Amino acid sequence: MIIRGLAVTFFVLVGLGSIALWSISIVEQGKSQIIQVQIEIEQNGLNDRFITPERIDSLLRIPQGVLVGKAMNELDLGNLNRFIRQDAAVASCEIVLGVDGIVRAKVKERLPIFRVLNPSGNGFYLDKEGNSFSLLNYAVAQVPVFLTETEVMPMEFPVKSEYYTADVLNGTYLDEMFIFGLHIHNNPDLNDLIEYVSVKSYGGFEVTPRIGNQVIDYGVAYNLDTKTKMLFEFYKTQSNRINLEKYERINLNYNGQVVCVERGEITLPDTTIASTIQPQVQQPQ
Repeated sequence: MIIRGLAVTFFVLVGLGSIALWSISIVEQGKSQIIQVQIEIEQNGLNDRFITPERIDSLLRIPQGVLVGKAMNELDLGNLNRFIRQDAAVASCEIVLGVDGIVRAKVKERLPIFRVLNPSGNGFYLDKEGNSFSLLNYAVAQVPVFLTETEVMPMEFPVKSEYYTADVLNGTYLDEMFIFGLHIHNNPDLNDLIEYVSVKSYGGFEVTPRIGNQVIDYGVAYNLDTKTKMLFEFYKTQSNRINLEKYERINLNYNGQVVCVERGEITLPDTTIASTIQPQVQQPQ
């Protein structure tokens, strides 16, 4: 029994000694210096880079100064993470400190799909997840611009695409804009065509294209796939750009046909035309 008691005491002392040594090691490690900062950025896929490693490195220095050479136990990771996430172009951020003294920052860049510009001159971006975020004073995304007739404010919560589809009307202005903006983003040919989009006070969309000098009337954000297919079928019927220039307005709101108004003609109240182009487009179901 005495031997067993001594053995238990021995192992307890060994355990306490190990804990003490481990604690001393942790304290000493905390006094060790940060030797390097590594920055990894997940780009948004656009040609425009909102965030560069140099920008993140400069932002990391603002809350706590230069990190390299600082004692590891002086680093406030929570504060650094919160500070970087405040940048409007940052979708997410994770900063960790390894036992090797290397700070690793992994940052994901937002993917804007369009920019809203209000009559007041104020504006904001909307990203692919439906999040509103402010314009940047250091970069501009080459995305379609939505010019609004009615002041539209950014939302503090994401627009949810699952709540509003192309077959559902009467969402808010921003909901409808998100539906149309996502449609443009998912159709590269349409995205390349658009110079800017006018958002009418009744909720309709009028596109000003890069080619031609006319207005493309999409109406409300409904049946967009069919309307875009009709538009490009119509373009195929035009032999050259000069032929296209004779049209002042292209209306996609008729069932299975593209209705055009020639330049200089008077548009009737029901937008009945001067000339009707009927490309071979499948009728909407």
